[in-house]
Amino acid sequence: ATLDSIKSITTYTGNEGEEKAQYTYSYNYAGDTIKTVTDFDYTADRLTQSTAYRNNTVTDDILLATMDVIKSITTYFGDEGEEKAQSTYNFNFDGNLIKTVTEFTYSSETLTQSSTYRNNTPTDQIDQATMDVIKSITTYSGDEGEEKAEYTYKYNFDGDMIKTVTEFTYSGETRANSGL
Repeated sequence: ATLDSIKSITTYTGNEGEEKAQYTYSYNYAGDTIKTVTDFDYTADRLTQSTAYRNNTVTDDILLATMDVIKSITTYFGDEGEEKAQSTYNFNFDGNLIKTVTEFTYSSETLTQSSTYRNNTPTDQIDQATMDVIKSITTYSGDEGEEKAEYTYKYNFDGDMIKTVTEFTYSGETRANSGL
């Protein structure tokens, strides 16, 4: 492996052996500009929420990066060290309205499906967002922590008919038959 370009930097806080991720700085493809900053929130040492912000400062220095416009909020469930994403709320470009809500479904700790809905309620508060119309469903296969997308079903605007189906294939890996 080579270290061609940086993808992300994560900073941590806490005592030795009890460190928790504090911020993740994600870079562009070239690794020369920070695109997003993700802030992690904990309650009683359990990850409960992460908030991703767009960085509008052209820099590769984490000390100069800013959290300008909210991009998404993800909520989590589960015990400390075993947290799983529960829902992701994606915002519009201005960061003042929630556009979509994605819910994650698990079976025995393994991600099996994500369902994305359009939010028709004009709000930036996650507790007021609604899942009004289905936009897409993605199914997954694989062991816990190694899940891979199998299929994505994209729906029409009204959410009552599948418009496209995307099948994912992986080089050098086998994908279980989803039975669909």
